[in-house]
Amino acid sequence: MSRIDRYIAQVMRNIFASPDDKKNFASDLQAHIDEAMSNGDTEATVLRRMGEPEDIATEFMSDVKLQYANYFERLVAFIIDLSVCFSVTVPLFFIILFSPSIFSQPSSIGDLLYYLTYSAVHVEKISLSVGHAVVLGAFIISTMGLYILYFPLLEYRFGKTLGKHLMRLRVVREWGAEPGLGYTFIRRFSYFFDIIALDSIFIFFTEKRQRAFDIVAKTVVVRETFYERSVLSILAIFGLLALLGILVIIPLIFVIGKDCC
Repeated sequence: MSRIDRYIAQVMRNIFASPDDKKNFASDLQAHIDEAMSNGDTEATVLRRMGEPEDIATEFMSDVKLQYANYFERLVAFIIDLSVCFSVTVPLFFIILFSPSIFSQPSSIGDLLYYLTYSAVHVEKISLSVGHAVVLGAFIISTMGLYILYFPLLEYRFGKTLGKHLMRLRVVREWGAEPGLGYTFIRRFSYFFDIIALDSIFIFFTEKRQRAFDIVAKTVVVRETFYERSVLSILAIFGLLALLGILVIIPLIFVIGKDCC
């Protein structure tokens, strides 16, 4: 990749716009650079005259009106993301915790669900071998890693999680640039320290609908209005929400019913 290509790519990383608009703007930049170089200017001279890529992007974004996501859209996206994480961790927890060498095999799925929740409360009644304790400990650590890294890494790499993708949302800096890795971690501090409910209240009282740690990180969640939501994505939303209900609500029903009887 040439120096000019890297320059244009850096400008594009700091722009939030439709693919067509970004393509047209990149073509305009390339044409402007080519014209200047055809007049005898060197590559370095042209790029120096144009200024920093961030400045070019900021000028472009000054004419773009961002549409900020509301609380409900962000909440649905967050619930979808939790259902994705649960769909990975809960089945693994079933397999590890209820392997025959730890417990006698349950006689029914109802017993399995009951013991899963019951054992989480009555830990002292679980008898683990050293090997299984190590496996279970590794599972707990990896699960914590998943819940900690899922949001910031995906928001850094793609600008959005699966839930945000289905809801047509994206995380950007306040002026439209892609968020850096440090900023995606900062905006998630409330999630890490279990104060996200308090943090989210700020959405109702800030002009750009930011959480408190969004303000600190200077990030916003915006709507990708240039993408149409397909029928498949709508079905995926309902499917993941239903999955969350299966993985969380049904085990509680079994436990409550078992205790009542």
